[in-house]
Formats: sequence, C-alpha cells, structure tokens
Amino acid sequence: RVLRYAAWAESGIEKALKKGRLVEGSGAKGNDKSNDVKVDDGSQECRKASTVTLDFLFKIETIAVMKIDVGGAEGQVLDGMTELFRFHRLHVLVIEYGFAAGPERLQHIIQFGYNIEICKDASPLFLNDVPSFFNRINCKENPHDPCKEWLLIQLADKSTAST
Repeated sequence: RVLRYAAWAESGIEKALKKGRLVEGSGAKGNDKSNDVKVDDGSQECRKASTVTLDFLFKIETIAVMKIDVGGAEGQVLDGMTELFRFHRLHVLVIEYGFAAGPERLQHIIQFGYNIEICKDASPLFLNDVPSFFNRINCKENPHDPCKEWLLIQLADKSTAST
C-alpha cells in the first residue's frame, strides 16, 4: 500500500515535505504558530501531508514486512506504532535507527516480544545491550562512527512472546 500521509506519533498534524523529506520546523498544531510550516527555498516544490499514526492506518491488519527509512524521524514514527507491536500485528520491521530516537523505544519493542538484530553484522541486540549500542552510535562521543544502524526487528515465537 502506498501511503499518502506522513507517518508520525500523532494524527492530524500538517507537515511540509521537500523531495520526500520533512521540512525542519514544519507542523502547526492548533493555534501554535511557532511550529508553522517554514519554506525558505522557493526553488524546490514543497508539498503538505497530514500525519497519521501507523496504529490508526493499520487498525486490524497484520503486516508481514515493513521497511521504514524516514531520515531521522524514526522515533516519532515508532511512537505511532505501539499497538502494532503490543498486539503483534507486525511480524518483521527493517528500520534505519538513529541515536536521536533514544534507547527507550528499542527497550519497549523487546519487552513486547520482538527480537532485534543489527543488520551489518547480524548480531542480536538484547535488552541489556541497548545502552552500549547507543554509546556506539553516539556521534558526539564517536565522531567517526555512524549515528545510525539498520536494524531487523522480528516477532519472537508467538508462544513465548508476552503482551
């Protein structure tokens, strides 16, 4: 299915996109004008998209495989997927996960009964390993290392996974 929305942590927020990427500072909510869509460069076409959570979009569907590459907004997208993880309606997720998304989201995903594997070396990421994983992808402390890693997130055996 091709999405005509921007996946986000909340539904109903307008975001501005240039060449498929989120425009920094976009997303007015209510009467708060400090977060209005800002488009400085008139040379590139800008489109608006309403946000929607993936929980809302896939309320009853089970998804076999999903890939998410959202250029640093993976934390916000994952925040809108809690029910997909909680009720095991997503079997496999491939995601480029960045340092800015924080360790808590990965810890919650593991606690929902998913296994996480770091793609480049096929090594598992266990709950106790999450803090050291974040130290490794912290660009401020390790400027020569990447600030993100591709992760493979898979639903563990359903008979052992807890909700």
